[in-house]
Amino acid sequence: MDIVMAVAIGAIAVVLAMTTLTSRPLNLAGDRQDFALNLRVTREWALDRNLHYRLRVLSGTPYQYVIEQGQLIGMSWWSSPTVVRTVTLRQNVAFPAGTQGLAAEFDTRGGFVGTPPLTFTLQDVARGWTKTVTVNAAGMVDQP
Repeated sequence: MDIVMAVAIGAIAVVLAMTTLTSRPLNLAGDRQDFALNLRVTREWALDRNLHYRLRVLSGTPYQYVIEQGQLIGMSWWSSPTVVRTVTLRQNVAFPAGTQGLAAEFDTRGGFVGTPPLTFTLQDVARGWTKTVTVNAAGMVDQP
């Protein structure tokens, strides 16, 4: 009976350890998918609501990005943007320095405003793995 209990406790410990060790790649994949979907949502809102929207990666930690609605004031859409959504990346996922501060803006036709393509990088800090999401000139989002 004692051996059965020891084996059961050992099995539970192994399952818990495996879950912890294997969740990091899932965090990177999940954040990449969420980021790409939020870029698509940002573009759809621009089309649907006839306003400029942008997804902007914030600098520093925690690693976050925001979706902002532009207000046309004079000649600028971004004099006083309204934050519509703020998203924080999962544990062990980060935006490298080259991605921090990047913004994908979409006009009222869903077109990308800026110099295409724009590539965002997400990184698994524990393993150094990276995944990218790209926005092309037409505003389409790609996960190569």
